[in-house]
Amino acid sequence: MHLSLVTWEVRRLESERAARPRRCPRCRGSAEWTAVQERRRLQLLGTGVGPVRRRDLVSCRTCGCALPAGWRDASSPPLAPLAA
Repeated sequence: MHLSLVTWEVRRLESERAARPRRCPRCRGSAEWTAVQERRRLQLLGTGVGPVRRRDLVSCRTCGCALPAGWRDASSPPLAPLAA
């Protein structure tokens, strides 16, 4: 029997669909993305210890690749520089 002393409890909850399709760096497809909220907590012997860490992600609906919510795909045009 293998007992892990320290593990991560990870929960991902789908919150909404993103408005426009993006190109996924993993599957190279252009598909809809979903906004996902991830919560992580360290577990010691099956008991949660420490604070719950929350991250906002976007997930590809085709392959499941999850990236930070502020991620911008490289195929979209860059933002215009600010005028001085």
